[in-house]
Amino acid sequence: MAATSMAAALAATLPAPSAVAPAPQPTYEAIPPSMAKVIDIEAEIPLTCVQLDGLVVSKIIKHAREAPSSIAHGLLLGLDLDGILEVSNSFALPHHAGEEDEKSAKATARHQASMLRALKEVQADDSVIGFYQAMTLGAFYNQTLVDTQAIHQEKLRHGGIVIVHDLSQAARGNASFRAYRLTAAFLDAYKKSNFSTASLMSHRLTFSSILEEVPLKIRTNPLLSAFLGTLTQPSAGRGVGEERKDGSSLGPSFSVLDLGTGGVTRNLEQIVEAVDNYRTEENNLSYLSRQIAREKAKAENYIAKRKEENQARVAQGLAPLPEEDVSRLFKIPPEPSRLESLLLLGQLDGYGKSLESVASTGLMSFTKCLVLFLSFVASAQALATPHAVRSPHHHRAIAARVAAPAPIDIPAAPLRRRQNTKKCRQRPSSSVQGPPSATPSSSSVPVVVKPTSTTHAAPPPSPTPPKETPTTPPPAPSPTTHAKPAPSPTTAPAKAPSSGNTSGSSSNLPSFLVGTQTGDGTFYSTGLGACGITNKDTDYIAAVSHLLFDTFPGAGVNPNLNPVCNKRIKATYQGKSVTITVTDRCTGCAITDLDFSPSAFDQLADESVGRLHGMTWDWL
Repeated sequence: MAATSMAAALAATLPAPSAVAPAPQPTYEAIPPSMAKVIDIEAEIPLTCVQLDGLVVSKIIKHAREAPSSIAHGLLLGLDLDGILEVSNSFALPHHAGEEDEKSAKATARHQASMLRALKEVQADDSVIGFYQAMTLGAFYNQTLVDTQAIHQEKLRHGGIVIVHDLSQAARGNASFRAYRLTAAFLDAYKKSNFSTASLMSHRLTFSSILEEVPLKIRTNPLLSAFLGTLTQPSAGRGVGEERKDGSSLGPSFSVLDLGTGGVTRNLEQIVEAVDNYRTEENNLSYLSRQIAREKAKAENYIAKRKEENQARVAQGLAPLPEEDVSRLFKIPPEPSRLESLLLLGQLDGYGKSLESVASTGLMSFTKCLVLFLSFVASAQALATPHAVRSPHHHRAIAARVAAPAPIDIPAAPLRRRQNTKKCRQRPSSSVQGPPSATPSSSSVPVVVKPTSTTHAAPPPSPTPPKETPTTPPPAPSPTTHAKPAPSPTTAPAKAPSSGNTSGSSSNLPSFLVGTQTGDGTFYSTGLGACGITNKDTDYIAAVSHLLFDTFPGAGVNPNLNPVCNKRIKATYQGKSVTITVTDRCTGCAITDLDFSPSAFDQLADESVGRLHGMTWDWL
């Protein structure tokens, strides 16, 4: 028997090799029927809304405020369910200022990979669904945003979205978040890298059709709502003037009183800068267009000369010259891209809308402050001024009677006694005065006949006829010796208004109640009048002078019971007439002036005339 070799002996001592176990096959769990319509595996359900979690909103605002510059961007994480893109988390990307583009891109890629790997280890959401970007003054159109979103829409589910946050709106207390994605027409032109004039016309592209907005809503959980509630409520045991130490509540803010003039100035500066950039870009496009036109003209001239030369050779019986490739002889540059012009126009549009918002908010704040100040001043004046003091040029709602001026006593000359030694001369028959209804005499001194109180039928007493001036002057000469005992009636008597106090002779009535009156006409804004009647501008009413209102026969202490109220007057001016009702009292008018409502004034003249001189009116 042969001896066993050393190798065989060692091999026999080794354990037998175990059979290699097959690799475990992956198992797939069936989707429950209740979630089959919600979970979109093939990304067939179109997006209808973007839902931001409150944590994501807080992170974006914090990153944008703490960023060293206005450039702040990061990635959004989440998933889509039943057409709703839920953004549950986010993280910021570093901004490498002053570095080369290639180095900064590599550093950003390494940071992104490490963050996603760390989130996956802690079983957090690590699915990238888009990115966010912070901007100022509403201008977010730039080349970086377009390039990044184009890559995301090509590689991510549902194309991804971009969340735009406005820092200027957040500084004024408005959380501005908007979700966008590229339109299909722009994405087609971007893939072809063709933004020439013909391509823009065929795709119908403008700056407003680059991005389409997706509806966005913010969802806050109960924990975040409770935290925000603690920020808005002051802590107990702390006075108004004490400083906040525990950070449990926000201090008082006076941002409402800020009119935002600094933001308007900065916005205007950005608009001017954007306009300059747009003009520079347009000048570059014009220069390139002229260069293309020159090169095309050279090529066309060369082709025309070659055709003429070939025609001449054919006429001479020679063979024509072969055609050459013009593109090799003349370097015709391609038509420049107009994408940069579209983006600059989008920035101008954003700056303009932001300026409109800031200016309107500041104007409204200024208007509110001005109205409050004027209301306070008016209230202070109303409390400090007695009720009886009123403006003489505004007579609306005058309910208190203004005291009439005291009558002036006119001293009369002493009457001379008739001596018994002298006899009365017989009065001529021509000087006998007729009854009150007779035609008035042409004498310069009117004769007033007063009714007698006796019961017997006796002729009315005749006044003593005027005598010749005596040679001896009276003991007390006075310029009022020959004063008229009563106002003289007008030469053209008219029908006086019917009232209980005007039942006597027409010679006892004031001059403003008899005949045709002449004065000025104005108009005012109606309202509660002195007669206690609330009028409208469309009513045919007027206000008479306070001199007429207070001295009208029968006027008493209560102006609402004045007999002149509801009297009708017919006013005429330059052939136009209007019938109005007296319902108010004008403090600044003359005795024969009328202050009309706007509608009544329009019947006589246009409101641009202002004042009607020489207007006449009669009582009806």
